[in-house]
Amino acid sequence: MNYLYHNFLTSTEIDEIHNTIFDINFPWYYAHENTVSLFDLKQEEKNFPNIVDYYQLCHVFYSEYSRYSYIPNGIISKLNLPNKILRAKVNLQGQNKNATTETYNCPHTDRDEPHLAAIYYVNDSDGFTFLFDNDNNIIHKIMPKKGSLLLFDGAIKHASGHPIKSLKRCVINFNLSNG
Repeated sequence: MNYLYHNFLTSTEIDEIHNTIFDINFPWYYAHENTVSLFDLKQEEKNFPNIVDYYQLCHVFYSEYSRYSYIPNGIISKLNLPNKILRAKVNLQGQNKNATTETYNCPHTDRDEPHLAAIYYVNDSDGFTFLFDNDNNIIHKIMPKKGSLLLFDGAIKHASGHPIKSLKRCVINFNLSNG
């Protein structure tokens, strides 16, 4: 089950989210490890030869451990799913000249328990989202398009690719209860 929704929000909602996240006063936090610890990264490099992990900036909107005040209005309600938000965070990746269209950060799942994953694309970028099968083969490459949302089974390993031509790649990552 993979669904890609294009422009499922109004252009006003899309711009409101974009402008809020790219406002000069929006707080960002440095994350040296993009998705996994450096130890796990070394282990995964054996299974995924095209890993080019690189830092990102993050802001957690909501998790079990913290509850911030801002979750973009409309995204979950537009999906019309009764699912509870388990975690919501925004990731900002900068341009990486060492990346290619075939390289990606460390493939991972966000949680161990069953869940749905959703990736909302805040801006247009050339940093793909990669989805992998159980044999670690790429099954989908999704180009970020501002205002689009990718919804998929959270058990599917996924990874982001860093932008090469674009200056930045920004997504909001949601983990939702699976029922």
